[in-house]
Amino acid sequence: MASGACAVLIGYNAGRARRVKRGIVNICVFCGSGSSIGEPYSSAACSFGQAMAARGHALVFGGYDTGLMGVVARAVHDAGGRVVGVVPSGLDAFRGRPAFPCDDLIDAADLSERKAFMSQRADAFAALPGSYGTLDELYSELATQKIATEKKPVGVLNVGGFYDTLETLHATIVREGFMTESDGRLAMFAQDPDILLDLLEGRR
Repeated sequence: MASGACAVLIGYNAGRARRVKRGIVNICVFCGSGSSIGEPYSSAACSFGQAMAARGHALVFGGYDTGLMGVVARAVHDAGGRVVGVVPSGLDAFRGRPAFPCDDLIDAADLSERKAFMSQRADAFAALPGSYGTLDELYSELATQKIATEKKPVGVLNVGGFYDTLETLHATIVREGFMTESDGRLAMFAQDPDILLDLLEGRR
């Protein structure tokens, strides 16, 4: 997504988002890093990042300036929000990728260490459209929250129905008795960035 288009969304959301008055909350965002991303997904990521910053939230994410990762990080950064990146630079598959100019950039030894740090650092989690890595991070966190004594909220931004089949799968798992209804509600789905943030903040 072009930076100019993102700037338009930034101005739009900055005027309508509600600010959180209970201090900075770290939201970890899982999302795709691929370069061939459609406009609806880039727009939603930009909108979500701007809404986060407008409400006073900081971003914790995978650290790279590519795909939706770069879009959401730039939206938060350009709106004055804090950006914390965690990069697994020790892995050959990730060498050479451009890191986003974060306020705090942490070097993780591997993907497991990266997920562990992001989980510890975050107060809430949001999954945007992505691929295997995004789903791995989402379900790893859901499994963690399932057994946690003090649970952290986990949300899924269902852009244009991208995660419709995932939401249906969760309902099927509950219906067939493989998961309780309360565990099925651990993943909160919303199509609108502001509504998802409301859910993460416990407003809905």
